[in-house]
Amino acid sequence: MRKAAGSFVVRVQRNPATIHDRIAVLARETGVKVTGVRSAFADTGSVGVGSESVAGLHAPRILLAADDGLDQTVFGDFWYYIERELKYPVMPVRMSRIGSMDLDRYNVLILPGGSPGRMWRELGESGAERLKTWVRSGGVIISVGDANGLLSRKELSLTTVREVGDSEAGKEPKGEKDTTISVTSQPAPPLISSSASANLKPEYIPGSIFRATLDRTHWITLGYDRDQLPVFLFTSTLMTPSEKGDNPVAFVAGDLTLGGFTWPGNTEKLLKGSVWVAVENAGRGRVVLFADDPLFRGFWRGTAKLVTNAMLFGTGR
Repeated sequence: MRKAAGSFVVRVQRNPATIHDRIAVLARETGVKVTGVRSAFADTGSVGVGSESVAGLHAPRILLAADDGLDQTVFGDFWYYIERELKYPVMPVRMSRIGSMDLDRYNVLILPGGSPGRMWRELGESGAERLKTWVRSGGVIISVGDANGLLSRKELSLTTVREVGDSEAGKEPKGEKDTTISVTSQPAPPLISSSASANLKPEYIPGSIFRATLDRTHWITLGYDRDQLPVFLFTSTLMTPSEKGDNPVAFVAGDLTLGGFTWPGNTEKLLKGSVWVAVENAGRGRVVLFADDPLFRGFWRGTAKLVTNAMLFGTGR
């Protein structure tokens, strides 16, 4: 059995004098073992708390996008989790304000799903430029579901992730048959719906549980002690792997379905090889993309730690 890896180092000289009392309270609440040390030098080994292996963390200062074009349910899931469960402040913001507000006061922006087209109209070109500059200076964007389409627009180009099936959009299937009904003595060819996906795009998954595989060497999976994690999908949007970043939570195992309804010949076929979380660097900042709501309706908590890690470890300032 492997032990969970990782420790937090709290430096006395970088915190207020009340830090000892605060740590004592947190230790009792969480059951975490706390060990006091008087020196940054290691008693044994070559790595101490002053080593480059110990990375500094920046306190998250969180913006949560809130607009008519965004998914209000996912907005509520994130707001409740951060403010009520983590007891941490979060600031709602309209997409239209991003181009004019002081973004430097914040280092986390959450896009809780919604219409990429509507979000782009609200953001505008000036907002897009401000957002790109902010990310590259150390901010982190946490994006969910359809909101990922905003970040893949050429005006932003903050991710190489696309929707599964997008490569076929606008193309005519090879060898497509003429579906025009011919008045002849021969039997008419079958009618084909103009909206049929021919199993090239995912059908809507009405809320099912799937087996995802974790890259436990990645910082976003810190705290997980198993290589696989049940995740929830309530969507028709699946993500292709990142071409330039990391894919730390992906669908690569044999049997992917753990529970719920799936479409034969479509769901597992298109899910295999897709990703549930992708992480891409942008200058000193990052973009973290979720295929679907990791905090679904306030009860799906196995994936919540990925959100906390994204907010805590994803920032560069």
